[in-house]
Amino acid sequence: MKSQAEDKINYKEIIDSFYASFIFIEVTPKDETNYSFKTINVNPAFEKDFVNLKDELLNITSDKLFNHIFGDSFNLKHLYKSAIGSSDVVSINVYSEMKAQWYKVRFHPVNENQLAITMLNIEEEYVSNESKRFNTKFQNIITKMAMDLINLPTKDINGYVNELLKTIGYSLDIERIQLFSYEANSNMLKLTNEWAHDGKGLVERKSNDIPRDLLEKIFPTHFMGETIVISDVSKLPPSLIKDKLEFLSIRSLANIPIIYKGEYLGFVELLNENKPRKWDKISIDLLEIFAKAIANTENKVRIEQELIRAKKEAEQSLKVKEEFIAHMSHVLKTPMNSILGNSELLYNSELDIDKKAVLKDILFSAQDLRGTIEDLVDYSIVSAVNFKLKEKKTNLALRLENLFSTYVKNHTSTALKLKFNLVGDIPKLVKVDFLVLRQVLKNLVNNAVKFTEDGTVTLDVNCKKRVVEQGKKEFEITFKVIDTGIGISPELQKSVFYFCNQGDASTTKEYQGAGLGLTNSAKLVEKMGAKLTLSSEEGVGTTFEFTLEFDLDTITDAVDLTEIVIPQENTSKKVILIAEDIDANYKLLSRVIKKITTKYSVERANDGAEVMEKFKQFSPALIFMDIHMPIIDGYEATCLIREIEDKAESPHIPIIAVSATNVKVGRDKSRNAGMN
Repeated sequence: MKSQAEDKINYKEIIDSFYASFIFIEVTPKDETNYSFKTINVNPAFEKDFVNLKDELLNITSDKLFNHIFGDSFNLKHLYKSAIGSSDVVSINVYSEMKAQWYKVRFHPVNENQLAITMLNIEEEYVSNESKRFNTKFQNIITKMAMDLINLPTKDINGYVNELLKTIGYSLDIERIQLFSYEANSNMLKLTNEWAHDGKGLVERKSNDIPRDLLEKIFPTHFMGETIVISDVSKLPPSLIKDKLEFLSIRSLANIPIIYKGEYLGFVELLNENKPRKWDKISIDLLEIFAKAIANTENKVRIEQELIRAKKEAEQSLKVKEEFIAHMSHVLKTPMNSILGNSELLYNSELDIDKKAVLKDILFSAQDLRGTIEDLVDYSIVSAVNFKLKEKKTNLALRLENLFSTYVKNHTSTALKLKFNLVGDIPKLVKVDFLVLRQVLKNLVNNAVKFTEDGTVTLDVNCKKRVVEQGKKEFEITFKVIDTGIGISPELQKSVFYFCNQGDASTTKEYQGAGLGLTNSAKLVEKMGAKLTLSSEEGVGTTFEFTLEFDLDTITDAVDLTEIVIPQENTSKKVILIAEDIDANYKLLSRVIKKITTKYSVERANDGAEVMEKFKQFSPALIFMDIHMPIIDGYEATCLIREIEDKAESPHIPIIAVSATNVKVGRDKSRNAGMN
């Protein structure tokens, strides 16, 4: 049987053989809650691992010893009580501030008065596992960020990036993150986003913008796409880099360039001002992914800004184009209307046959030229990207009857008959842009009349109510213009709606015109949500057809815009006021009015200011208002008249807009000003 001394020797040999640090402690209760801890023995591994504590082992209590090793938060008394009360070995992972390493500490109670503790260095294993966990978490953050940046609206990107810098900063335990954007015009890198752990702005304290030339001197390879990593600036050899970074109070940094398809856009920089940092490869790789996501976002923002700028330029160009079209329409049609109007008045006077024949040729040529001008203007308007329908509630049946009556009234050929068929009950009110519809029907009827020397041209309107289905409207109206003219060959039918296609050269020469009527009509019908089609047979005739879909409107008290006629009953108002600064136009209007009625005198205003004077002087029964006048234009003069009438609570005098401009914008503006 071995002696007690031999057992102690064997026990010590076992302890000394441990590669983990071992400490044997004697525990003495002071009272019910407090204990004293005295170090009895340590093994060579402990002495080697904590060599600087060798002289203190016998001079301080064990609990103070552990506070030296692991910090003041290490509570030996609490851990001892946990170990005594547990059937299992108590084990914790704890960071040694003194060693700057992680240890696994295990507590083995021998009895209530003796405690054995082992401490195994697990720095490499622990850091590896923690690094894996962190990298997984950080990778998830970067992945989510990349997806979010793709889908975010441009207006939300800047705020999101600020929050993202904060998230990355806390995740990596970084003191500061900065995002710089490169401006090629100024050759400067400008700070766009910044997050700082202390809330203070480094760049605000030191510098605002960074010249590209300076950055190239500090980091020559940066603009070639190389990530710059410096763990500790203080350990750099004397250099320009060290001087500049120390001037900016930077101790450690990672600088990642932002590049999109070879184009340099800026950089993201992570900084520590107070302490060095070891940058691991995985974190840098993920930060480079972040930089690529920012590059894609920068490109997205730039493209959207370019699109916005291009849109504004296009809108401005369209506005200039519309104004030019309106002006040219006015310039071209003003003298043309005067020629036509005076020629018609002269033609209807007492002239001999030869003079009437000459006037008839003038009228036909002038009408053809005016039609060409109108087609060209209409084509420009309809082709505009921003062309929009202005739908209003309209008594469609009445307007169509009035429209066709106008065709019949202006038609002079005895060999050609015009017919109008209305089939089905059209609701009293239909929401439609009648100006556009009228233009289409006018073009189609004029085209049919042009190519039909004798026979008939029929406007056929057929209204059908539908069985209501999801996504379908309640009824449809089919419009057909049918002629018995020369017809169109199958080859030409394929291109009849194309610009300036009127058939073959002989047809163009015989019938004249620019061939824009059908092109404009097809575009307008498409704007109304339908398609213009044709069926034709040479020598038999042609049918153009389109179908519009509508919903019923139950409102029955809406006022329909009927044609304004010169008042005949009100004998208290004997004046018709013509606001017109061009003599030829005034004379033409005056002659037309005097031919229609002799009950009214005609007064003239040469400008908008004179309109206001004569409005107050005569209280006219009717005003013909030229839109383009000096001093005050027709729009403003009309607004002033309506204000006076509204304040006096008097009825509105009819005001008819007079202009050679038939641009839709001009018509809408006239109505908005209060013209009829």
